[in-house]
Amino acid sequence: MANNKSVKKMTATASFVQATDASSGTGAKTIADTMSIPIGSVVTACITVPSIASNSADNNETCTITVGGINVSAALNQAAMAAGNVNTDTLGGVTTSAANIGLTVATSALTAGSMDIIIEYYLLD
Repeated sequence: MANNKSVKKMTATASFVQATDASSGTGAKTIADTMSIPIGSVVTACITVPSIASNSADNNETCTITVGGINVSAALNQAAMAAGNVNTDTLGGVTTSAANIGLTVATSALTAGSMDIIIEYYLLD
């Protein structure tokens, strides 16, 4: 007899605000308004919706979205983080930790920007 598993499609969200969430410099940033997802979750999509365009001193900033110990987006550049854009990344993966949704800044420190982040994932029971 087959051992079928139940599958639940879930979402988790975060709201990144540069003024309060991005300490100076590059690297991993802690997002105050965020959620975590269970270890072993199968991430299928990361959707970002910027509401304030990102900026940096040299206009060369990039950001990557992380959750549960894995990267769930490609590097988003300044054009991708323009206000009103909707970016859907299907990089996906299986979470390996209970780490919250986070953002890693590379190349140049952010001086402005905010975005909503939506993570779509599946839980297998």
